[in-house]
Amino acid sequence: MKNIGIYIAKTRLFCSKHCFDQQVKVCAFLLVIGSLFGISCNSEPDVDDYHTELTFTNDTILFDTVFTTIGSVTKSFVVKNSGNKRIDIKAISVENENSYFKLNIDGVSTNKATNIELMPNDSVFIFAQLKIDPQNETNPVLIEDSIVFEMDETSQSVKLIAYGQDVEIIKSAFLETTVWDSKKPYLILDSVYVLPNSTLTIEKGATIYCHKKAKINVFGNIIVNGTIEEPITFRGDRLDEIWEGYKYDYSTPQWDGIAVLPSKRVSSFNHCIIKNATIGFYIGDTNSDEITKVDLQNTIIHNSSFAGIYSINSDLSLTNCQVTNSGVYNIFIIAGGNYNFYHCTIANFFGLDYNTKREEIPCLSITNAVIDGDDVIYHPLTNANFYNCIIDGNLKNEIVFQKMEGVEFNFKFNNCAVKVAESIKDDFNDNFVNCFFNDTIHYLKLQEWNYSFQLDTNSFAIDKGNATYISGAFNTENDIFGKSRLKDGKPDLGAYEFN
Repeated sequence: MKNIGIYIAKTRLFCSKHCFDQQVKVCAFLLVIGSLFGISCNSEPDVDDYHTELTFTNDTILFDTVFTTIGSVTKSFVVKNSGNKRIDIKAISVENENSYFKLNIDGVSTNKATNIELMPNDSVFIFAQLKIDPQNETNPVLIEDSIVFEMDETSQSVKLIAYGQDVEIIKSAFLETTVWDSKKPYLILDSVYVLPNSTLTIEKGATIYCHKKAKINVFGNIIVNGTIEEPITFRGDRLDEIWEGYKYDYSTPQWDGIAVLPSKRVSSFNHCIIKNATIGFYIGDTNSDEITKVDLQNTIIHNSSFAGIYSINSDLSLTNCQVTNSGVYNIFIIAGGNYNFYHCTIANFFGLDYNTKREEIPCLSITNAVIDGDDVIYHPLTNANFYNCIIDGNLKNEIVFQKMEGVEFNFKFNNCAVKVAESIKDDFNDNFVNCFFNDTIHYLKLQEWNYSFQLDTNSFAIDKGNATYISGAFNTENDIFGKSRLKDGKPDLGAYEFN
């Protein structure tokens, strides 16, 4: 049989070079031979020689957690006939008639399409999204379904999987004294306003999701009480990926941030994570002479597109805080005020993970004045004191001072590791007391989007802290994770104790 097949192929090549009559004679001869052996010139291979199954770019479509009553992003995949025989698809449909999933099949919004002829190497594009009803559950609920492809004698399917999460939706809310618990996450769609003489209290373990441009505006005060085991997180509401392996949660800005405006009350944050905002904290107001008071402890402010903290004439205290990776400023102190930083890690390596550049501006800026239109607003900088802190980044200089003469301008770095230009160090020599200049700190991880500013084993900051600043008065006996700084008698610089 193999020899006959070779002879047929050679004869066909020969026939293509001769006249039509001779070609007819050869084909007739081959038909006679073929009939003896059960073959013919026009015979087709057995059906098994054809690929008769559909192929899919994905056999499972997985959605990230989807907030109930809020529609999901759209996912897509391609159905292809990779064989060389037409496939007749009797129906493409969602298995569950009352499915939360909705399909678009080749440009038509429908959950069932019928009688589709798919020619060899042809494709069908399918898009899927879902909107989930409230589940009356605290934890995410698994939502499953399938897209079924029915053929004459067989069927295939693609799985659809999502998790539905009930949320408390907040929209254009003007809050009097209110408590947010951790039973369900909160989703802020636009903005929240805490009214004057009112307090918003957020309990441990709560998660606050913020839609694009959403902002928390505090005219009264806000008390945020997280713990080591159950911190409170403020973040954007996109849970999906921009591209494979790179989540929206790594990008910025996802929301506008938290603004604490002048008030007679003290706002406080303990064991919080504020990430991916335009400005993590906006504190104070250029149009007010009233001091805004905020106390931050054990708090991480990370990946802000403009500034981690933008503070105007405020009374601000930070203890065991990490303020890292901002597009411009990690901390911008404007128009005076009173500031104390205890064991803080202030470091800017913004954009190191995806080859974008931060602005060539030092991550820590301290001024006693600001230009507001045609006006210059200034207040005395009573104090800006730094104790056992790290000020670091990927610029040669990470600190800048702008001073208006004749207005009080007091600051001091006490036993800190600082990245600073020689000219600034020389001009303000008395303001740096027992400091370490321009040493490489070595953090645990500065890559792959998942930064960790804990100290690495060979970090310069290990054992460089001054135990004088480890006392009840400073409230720094333990680090941000509760590790004792007194266990070995040699505290480390920054928010993290290595041992």
